[in-house]
Amino acid sequence: MARNLAIFLSDTVEDYVRNGLSSIIHDYFNPKNFFDNVYVLSSSEKSAYQMEGLNIIPTQPEEIVNRLKELKIDIVRAYSGKGACELACSHKVRGVPVIVSIHDSRKDWLRSSIKRADCVFVVSESVQELVEELFSKKDMIWVLPNRIDLSIMKTLPAESYGDLEKEFPFKYKILQIGRKSREKNIETLIKAIAQLPDEYCLIAVGDGDSSYLQKLARELSVEKRCFFRNAIAHTEISRYMSFSDCVCQPSLTEAMSFAAIESLACGAVIIASSMAARGADIIDNYNGLLTDEPQDEQKLAILIEQACTDTELRTRLKVNAVQSAQKFSKDIIDALEISYYEKILAMRDSGAFDIPLISHLREKVQIWFETHLHKDNK
Repeated sequence: MARNLAIFLSDTVEDYVRNGLSSIIHDYFNPKNFFDNVYVLSSSEKSAYQMEGLNIIPTQPEEIVNRLKELKIDIVRAYSGKGACELACSHKVRGVPVIVSIHDSRKDWLRSSIKRADCVFVVSESVQELVEELFSKKDMIWVLPNRIDLSIMKTLPAESYGDLEKEFPFKYKILQIGRKSREKNIETLIKAIAQLPDEYCLIAVGDGDSSYLQKLARELSVEKRCFFRNAIAHTEISRYMSFSDCVCQPSLTEAMSFAAIESLACGAVIIASSMAARGADIIDNYNGLLTDEPQDEQKLAILIEQACTDTELRTRLKVNAVQSAQKFSKDIIDALEISYYEKILAMRDSGAFDIPLISHLREKVQIWFETHLHKDNK
């Protein structure tokens, strides 16, 4: 029989494509083609279509239960602790397990509805601690780290990024990757650049409004040394990381940074806040440089200068970085994820998720009251 997965996303599939992730979407949602069919159920879509091996189906909340039955879904998975979790956990079909994936360490991004999930995948132990505050079935919280394709994320030769040398003609290039948001702490990075000589520049890559960052760069008279770019294709990241003299991720909050493990794989010299290093196994002065004070621009500037100019340190960090990235290999994490799916299906077949009908109905009534009380209190 065909294996069918239904997923709920916090963003649309087109958002993933717009963020340069089109090349990895299929494998990300369906590792090793474990499922015969993957359906994206979304209330924001107007018509059904296929993209990157996914079947996108417009589905309003009131249609979810019938849709899951019609499609003979084996597993439901929500990729977010907010809206996607709410939809998946509030519209369960008896006997169909619901998995919620949590990739964020912000407490306000986790809805109480997660308590109704059957299993929770978390990207790191720090996220596990957060989930345990709301999800009582601790033995059903499983760590599933982010993964990287080592055939793409690797050190590239200089001839592969000659165009970048022309676009950013500075001696030392500092790269930051991630959405333009306050928790990424790009402001402090700009202030650090202002502490450094004119031979240093910042390249900040990622979606989001950069107007407040451009304003700060002008105020500090470093606007000609700060470049703000939108998200680039996933396949371009290794070029930028190989070209840069260091990658700097001074995030104030982070569950498990993709940029951090991609930096390791590309043999980049990475500077990270202790928060950005969580889950990425970055060890200070071994495979990267860490700071416990990411908002101190003077200390950050000192680290950047050290990362760019200390030849012996750079050589050691780069070698150890590549070795450290192996554990996040796509093949290894794909196999782990598939083993989780197999375990969930075996539990389902043994009746582990066949709660008594009366309990199922009681939960439905409780959800109805919670939903309507929430609307009445708005």
